[in-house]
Amino acid sequence: MLIGTLQLEVDVESRDVLFAWGYFPNVRGSAAELGAPNCFPGRVSISSVHSFHSGVSLEVPGKGWRVAHDPSSGWVAIRLKDSDDADFVQIASGIVLGIDTGNLVSVWLDPVFQGDRR
Repeated sequence: MLIGTLQLEVDVESRDVLFAWGYFPNVRGSAAELGAPNCFPGRVSISSVHSFHSGVSLEVPGKGWRVAHDPSSGWVAIRLKDSDDADFVQIASGIVLGIDTGNLVSVWLDPVFQGDRR
């Protein structure tokens, strides 16, 4: 699944989202105070009428994904919309997905940039 050039790797059989990767030049976006979302560890599975095939990407629905970066915490939020009612699920270390009424509304990343000394 793709948001711009950010790849959300999905297991073809289970349809579980495994991790995020890819070239995403807009990762620092606009500066904002974000902090870590209040999340719980878990799994997120994609439900779709589309067939999934190895090596074939599908665009994540939604227009207007916004990117914000918090220089103090290091978190990056890629959000379709702000949602106070979203559930935030940590699918891997440093990767949190925001789910609202069954839809992906945000991807939160805690990346380590080259030269960072955390």
